[in-house]
Amino acid sequence: MDSAVETKSVTELLQYLDGNDNYKDCKVIAVTHSKNMDSLVLHEYLHINIYNEKTRHWRRLIAERQTAQDQVVIGLWPWAQSSLLSSSAGYRGSSSGSSGSSSSSIGGDNQPLPLLLRNMTFKPPLSLNLKDVARVLLHIHHKREKYRFYDFNCFWYADLVFTTLRAWGRDSYTEWEWIKYRASALISPWKRTELREAAVAFQSKLATDPYRGEKSGKDASDENKSEEDRVECVTNDVIEDEIKGDDLVMRALKEIDFVKNLDKSAIHRTTADRKKELKAFTTAVLADSEKEKNLEVFKSRVSGEPPEFEEDDDPIFEQLKDALEEIEVDAMTEQEEADYEKALQVFAGDVLKELANEVSYESGQK
Repeated sequence: MDSAVETKSVTELLQYLDGNDNYKDCKVIAVTHSKNMDSLVLHEYLHINIYNEKTRHWRRLIAERQTAQDQVVIGLWPWAQSSLLSSSAGYRGSSSGSSGSSSSSIGGDNQPLPLLLRNMTFKPPLSLNLKDVARVLLHIHHKREKYRFYDFNCFWYADLVFTTLRAWGRDSYTEWEWIKYRASALISPWKRTELREAAVAFQSKLATDPYRGEKSGKDASDENKSEEDRVECVTNDVIEDEIKGDDLVMRALKEIDFVKNLDKSAIHRTTADRKKELKAFTTAVLADSEKEKNLEVFKSRVSGEPPEFEEDDDPIFEQLKDALEEIEVDAMTEQEEADYEKALQVFAGDVLKELANEVSYESGQK
């Protein structure tokens, strides 16, 4: 299977998928909204985790907005074998990346240092086709094609794509503590080199120091497993691998004592900018005469069940909360955050409506 790193604009992604046999039988099994702690602007992006139904391997792609284009990065992580097919005991995730089932969520120089914000999974029969995701990315791009630093940026893009994909009847939806700090600066730039060095050091220890505990080996034979069982196993592999990377970055953050090294000026600036840009987006979207129809389209596709919230009792979160209160930032109020979420859903409903019209048109042409 292919191993080269490729970056594809969302405008050419569908054509790329049609011409590449490795992706013709791929389903999206999980999407994770992450913040890259190795980025100067704490870039936000999505992990698109896919499963090849023929080979029964999975891999992680990145979907993101950069200043030059909206794109998908393919090949930062290799195809990985499901633990269902692996008979080796012990913790999945050797840093060697040879025969284990984990693709290792961080490690290379070009790979991000992810903090998990939220995640959703898609298990059979709630399958999400990779081409469906490509169409969503393309439609959102066409609505706001140009990157703009103060509004249509990576934060907005990740928020909107994630919100729109929720409409595919996700199997589970989880938010972590870090969701409170999306679209926010946190750590001083001069500490990021130390952060990466600490993270890479911890990564090198994973083979001998399985800090999430050992797993018992699994039967190598899957002849009696249903396809649902196989996807369930792979999805669990994916989520554990994501959490492994998140834990590793948390270790590194503690190593450099990041709460004492908050970038106060950047936090003030980005918080004020975020409030201004999100209120402007909210006002514009909720002024649309079609807002109620678009909201209904979104809600008709999304379960009303509230997300599971993974509350971490690690004292670092209380320390961070206290430190941010001392900085006295002018953050969004709860009502303003709720209005922004509603605007995202309205915008996503408009995208879903256009996608439905496209599918109807294509069906009529056949």
